[in-house]
Amino acid sequence: MPRSAARIFIRITNVRVERLQDITEEDAEAEGCSGTLFYSNGEPQCYNVSPVEQYIELWDEINGKKQGYRWGDNPWVFVIEFERVEAEK
Repeated sequence: MPRSAARIFIRITNVRVERLQDITEEDAEAEGCSGTLFYSNGEPQCYNVSPVEQYIELWDEINGKKQGYRWGDNPWVFVIEFERVEAEK
């Protein structure tokens, strides 16, 4: 994509490798898991769970069919931290 067509610019601030189950409550919240609402089988389900518990459900819904990638398998994952930056003119 040409730079002039981009709407969002990010700067990578950190990259690390860790085990999936090492995710913190803050990390799960940064992934968009508030702990109160998630979708199961395409239907919104309201639960009062922790952000990590919600993340586990989301992870397994997306990756649960792949051998070695389920939450219980605790695979190694890349954690990429970034910040949004203003476009350079």
